[in-house]
Amino acid sequence: MDEFPPSQDFPAKERNRSIEEDLLQPRYGQDLNLYEEGDKPEPIRGHRPPERPQRKGFWIAATIVLLVIATALSGTVVVLLIRQTTSTSQNIPPKATPIARPPTPTPSPSPPSSTLTMNLQLICQHCEQPGVVAFIKSYSSDPTGSTSLTVTFTNQTNSAVDMKVDTIELLDQNGNLVPILSSDPYVRVSVGQTVPTIINFRLTPQPGTKYTFSIVMEEANVFANFYQSPAFSFS
Repeated sequence: MDEFPPSQDFPAKERNRSIEEDLLQPRYGQDLNLYEEGDKPEPIRGHRPPERPQRKGFWIAATIVLLVIATALSGTVVVLLIRQTTSTSQNIPPKATPIARPPTPTPSPSPPSSTLTMNLQLICQHCEQPGVVAFIKSYSSDPTGSTSLTVTFTNQTNSAVDMKVDTIELLDQNGNLVPILSSDPYVRVSVGQTVPTIINFRLTPQPGTKYTFSIVMEEANVFANFYQSPAFSFS
């Protein structure tokens, strides 16, 4: 086999550089031309691009995990709300049940008392001033058990009299004293005037029962008169 001596024109360094440039130049030029023309590189025949990993199963698993977490959180929120509601309901004081009170009865109006005229003159049993005349003019009774006598005093003297009521008595035919409820303490009568005074007794008159009324009137340091009625009945 013949040996070929190295050429004088191509040293080894130059020869080696030329071979590397020759190997690289066509590939780089081809690549540049492809980018300039905008064409996609032709796929190599018989070569399949690597398939992307399937993520469908991953998303399903992630969705299930999220659903589980959301369910757990919703259950926790419901439990907290129930506890809060129970605590609030326990803190609210029970409402007081109103007590039904019976209606206040309206008092029925009492029937008006009847007034009857008597014109019964009182006899002056002891008279230091006979010029003062007394009469039982009328009486009235009501269903509450009260009986009122209207007694008048007429001044027939020459000066005014200022009398004080000293003693009052109302006796029934059995000698029982009828209680007095009220009376005027003083009676002032000018000359020629007639002044009434009302005396109230706790009495419900009984048919056929006789009563006797008496009263003592006095003016201090002047006179005292004792008046008494004949027996009478409230009819």
